[in-house]
Amino acid sequence: MKKLLLFALTSFLMCCTDHTEEGAKLFKEGFFKEAAYHFEQDLSIEPYNSMRLYNVARCYEELSQYDDAISLFEQSIKNDPTFIDAYSGRGRCFYKNGEYNSALIDFATVTRLDKTNAEPYYLAGLCYLKDSIYDEAAVTFNKALRIDPNFHLARYNKAIANAAMANILYALKDFNYLIKERAILPKSYLNRGFIYENMGNYAFAINDYSKAIEGGYVNARILKRRGLCYLELNKPVQACKDFQLLQNYDIPTARELTHKYCSE
Repeated sequence: MKKLLLFALTSFLMCCTDHTEEGAKLFKEGFFKEAAYHFEQDLSIEPYNSMRLYNVARCYEELSQYDDAISLFEQSIKNDPTFIDAYSGRGRCFYKNGEYNSALIDFATVTRLDKTNAEPYYLAGLCYLKDSIYDEAAVTFNKALRIDPNFHLARYNKAIANAAMANILYALKDFNYLIKERAILPKSYLNRGFIYENMGNYAFAINDYSKAIEGGYVNARILKRRGLCYLELNKPVQACKDFQLLQNYDIPTARELTHKYCSE
């Protein structure tokens, strides 16, 4: 009888371990639906285990089932109020759901529990940016950078926030740094180009727009902007080439610009 009980207990533990390991393997490989199945098997055996609740929630998050993920993150937090990763996960899901105030509360909790983590400051900054609260966004991104000066996404978005507030020198400083470090390209070139164009430095703007296009960032907006910069420098031939390319992305605008500036 004792041997039978021991065999049953050993089988039970192996089952849990197998599901955990298989779920982790599938999650790492990007098979989130399949990973969720194995983590759910674990959870069915121990439904109040915070880590197992978290594992299933992470799968739902990756599957864009944010409401379901939030519910499981909340259960995980209820069982362990110090579980930092669960607060982070719930905050991310609130952010992806457009519930920025709720996300900010969770990210504030994470920064209180772990003062060495730059990511919650970055994510909080994104919330402020989405709500067009640019001054708070810039301050919050800067907090992330104090912890991790190499957090390029935080620096990029701080530059975006400063540009939105017309703090041009601060924005240029960050875009210059990113370009020097070859980080967040080609978008750093694109946004620095916008600043140069607004400053009337059309040659600099054209150079940055060209760098962005060479890096694979091609759309109607950048072709139109570069073409208009060429016109400002009295280079209609180059401008009309951009307006011709613009037809691949926005035929009405391309026709309007071509008729206005390129008709013989």
